[in-house]
Amino acid sequence: MNSRYSILNHQNLERSYTSINQHIRPLEHNELCHYISDSIQKTLKLDVENTVIVNNQHPDWIEFSTIFYRLKSWDWNYGQSPSFIESLETEFSWGHVELKLNVDAGVITKVYYDTTIQYHHMMNDLSQAAIGYPFNAKSVISIVCGLLLTHSEHYDELMALSEWLQQEIA
Repeated sequence: MNSRYSILNHQNLERSYTSINQHIRPLEHNELCHYISDSIQKTLKLDVENTVIVNNQHPDWIEFSTIFYRLKSWDWNYGQSPSFIESLETEFSWGHVELKLNVDAGVITKVYYDTTIQYHHMMNDLSQAAIGYPFNAKSVISIVCGLLLTHSEHYDELMALSEWLQQEIA
């Protein structure tokens, strides 16, 4: 809660809302709004007789779209995120693949892999090639295209791996 009441214990607010589950019949929308409003007033010790909630009939779609696309952006979701490890695992017709990608500020910094011995050389090259690329589906295409030059004998496997990674990371 970001408000002037942020110094209050939020658990008290949560406790006051939990009693809403004790109703025998489903609440109508107006009843729910009234119940929540009353609970907030009691919990925050507000002395308000009439609370009018204004519903904007014409929302600001431009502002909504701007915020929505900012929150959906790669930069918001990965570029500004703390370091994390993405664990991916799947089964292909040619074998089992497990990947762990260390990502820092949206960039792949390390790749750990486990797969059948036949594909270790290809996966080792993939783990080296991925370092420094942004953690996104477009990067997967670039990485795999580079690997096709040195591992053309594994074309089908690389294409399956690329498709899977693009779906997982997108």
